[in-house]
Parts: sequence; C-alpha cells; structure tokens
Amino acid sequence: MHLLEHRRKNLVLVQSFVELCTLGLKQPVFLRNTLCILLGCARPLSRLLLIPMQQGYRDQLQRELDRRKRTNPAFSLRSFARTLDVSPSFLSHVINGHKNLSLLSALKIAQKLRYSPSEADSFVDLVKLEMQQVVARDLPVKSNEGLTLQLEAFQVISDWYHYAIRELTVTQDFRADPKWIAKRLGITVLEAKEAVERLLLLGLVEKTSDSRLVSTNLFIKTPTNQPSRALRNHHQQMIQKAQEALEGQVISKRDITGTTIAIKPEQLELAKREIQKFHKRLADLLDTTDTTEVYQLNVQFFSLTESDPTRATHAAHATHERSQT
Repeated sequence: MHLLEHRRKNLVLVQSFVELCTLGLKQPVFLRNTLCILLGCARPLSRLLLIPMQQGYRDQLQRELDRRKRTNPAFSLRSFARTLDVSPSFLSHVINGHKNLSLLSALKIAQKLRYSPSEADSFVDLVKLEMQQVVARDLPVKSNEGLTLQLEAFQVISDWYHYAIRELTVTQDFRADPKWIAKRLGITVLEAKEAVERLLLLGLVEKTSDSRLVSTNLFIKTPTNQPSRALRNHHQQMIQKAQEALEGQVISKRDITGTTIAIKPEQLELAKREIQKFHKRLADLLDTTDTTEVYQLNVQFFSLTESDPTRATHAAHATHERSQT
C-alpha cells in the first residue's frame, strides 16, 4: 500500500475513534493504547480522552481566562498574555483558531499556568491531537505536478524550518538526528524533533527501513490566490531570514538584487506566471546529487505606487460616456 494512503487510513481510524469518544462511549484499554500508538504518544491517553474534542486546548485557555475574569473583573486578555509571556495578539489568534501552538509553546504555557506534570501532559497531548486531526482531514493531494497542501495542513508546517529540513535531507552529510538538524539550522532540538514528526505525518519525508530520513522528492504547492494568515507568516519569516543574510552573510554566499519596473496592471498575471515558471526552472537546474547546503529563493513583486483615485474616476466616466453613445 502506498505510504500516503496507509497514513490516510490510519488517521481516519484515529479521527473516527476520537469522534466515538466525544459521544461518551466507554473506552476499552486496548483501544486506547491503539490510539496512543497511532498518535505516537509516549504515554497512555487515559486522561486526555475523557475531554470532549469540542473542548480542546483553545477552549481550555478560554476557560482559564474566563475563570480569572470571574475572580478579578479587571483581568483581561492582555493580563492573561502577560501571565503566559506571549503577546496579546498571538494569544487572541490562538484562542480564536487563527494560529496554532507548537509543542514547545504548549510546554511553556503549561509551566506558566503552574500545571501539575499530568495536567501539563494532557494539555500538550491536546495540542498534538489537534495537529493529527488537521492532517487526517487535509492530507496532501498528489498529482502529476506534485503535492498540493491544503491551507489548514500547511498551517501545521508554516514555520520556515520545515521546508529547510525537507531540503536538508538530500544533502550529502545529512543525519536524521534532531541535535544535528538543530545545529545546522540554528533552531532548538525540540523544534527540529517536532518538525520531523509533522513532515513524516504529511508524507513530505519518509523513513527508510534502515531509519534514514529521505525527502519524497515531490514538488509542493499550496492553493493560490487565497488569503491565509499561515502563508503570510511563512513569507514574513523567510523575508526576515533574507534580512539576516543581508547583514550576516558575505556577498560571495548570497545574491540579493532587485529591479524596479513600470507596468500596466493587466500585465500582473503574466508576471506571476513567469515568476512561477522561474521558480520551477531554477529548482530543476540546480537539482543534483552532491549538494551540501540549503538556500532559499524569495521573489517579491509588489506595487510601489499608491492607487490613483482619479484614474478610476476617469475610467468610470469614460465607460459611462461609451454606454450612452
């Protein structure tokens, strides 16, 4: 059975079992342990599965905020964010479902809330379980042109280092060791470990029989022309990495250039198509078997001029005149 199809069936089984649990059905130990194995948890989920899925970690944070407000009417979301050592906007986005907690963030928040070890474990498992549900619902769609990630699935791997790890797997000296990966990319060991788990889950990398980690060698796409906070976050991170390279890397190791062009608005779609072709052409051109480094190609094509309201008025007036002739 193809790996993606096998993973899809396993995750559908997980999702179906969780839905049964939310109906309050009794949970036999062997089924609970099966779910734990499928989720890759290091401990039984006896406590976690007593919590309905409608009451995930976001609801848990909202309930904690509401509880503190009842105790102290002056307590606010900003106060709660300060307690958790996160920004108010980030906390608001998490509670409202616009951003996800990583396992590292979940651990830090559990510590700030002074959870007991078992409470902290349950909170982190809720975060992990939601990730599994998103992937079960939005596994990549394979076609002749590569893999298309749905936006909710992309949100799980929107941090820049996921794509970097995937490309790192094809370098000559790659080691499937979170410590080695973390050192090469300048991230934490936990971030590296979590990222590898997510990439495996989505079928973007695979483990061989001898425990090597390899890329699936499929071109990844996301739906175009759809607004997405996760996509914006990803591009903002990559632009930030470019700014760091501008200051920290010698000129011989980077190429940061730009061109200013006057265009007609109707040429924009043509420019977008050519940029996409260039991305693919350069990737194919540089594809070889003896790579040692991972690079990022950013292309930003945007307007430097503000919209001219008089032009729109003139165009509307001209259209009106033509309609009357």
